[in-house]
Amino acid sequence: MGVEVPLGAASPDSVLRIDRFGSTLFTWTAGRLAACPFQLGSSDALEGGPCAGLDMGVIGAAGTPSTPNGRSGESNSLWVDAFAGLRFQIKVFGPLFLLGGGELIVPFTRPQFFFDPDTPVYSVPPLAGALFFGLLARFP
Repeated sequence: MGVEVPLGAASPDSVLRIDRFGSTLFTWTAGRLAACPFQLGSSDALEGGPCAGLDMGVIGAAGTPSTPNGRSGESNSLWVDAFAGLRFQIKVFGPLFLLGGGELIVPFTRPQFFFDPDTPVYSVPPLAGALFFGLLARFP
């Protein structure tokens, strides 16, 4: 059993945030390189283990302020993070598996988005968590 190296790309749905400062539409698109060095309790029906890797892409924001002094605008910034977590696969039938897991994410780039120099819209936190579930098809 060797090292598994999953590659991936993500572009989840945009998020619209509305608060007292205005409305902001956030987008995120990234590529992923991960390494899953070994499996814990591997069997034909269930397998899982630790994974770690990097995400790199672009995070964007487009906003319209609710205050007369604010400025509308758009911004795109480089996004780089590292993650570590656990994942599992449960065989459903044939080549189909239920995939799931959790991760801790540490952003290396932490852009901030403003309507004006004194009104921050969003700041990226220093640590984040994620849970994920999905379907995986394996073909020989």
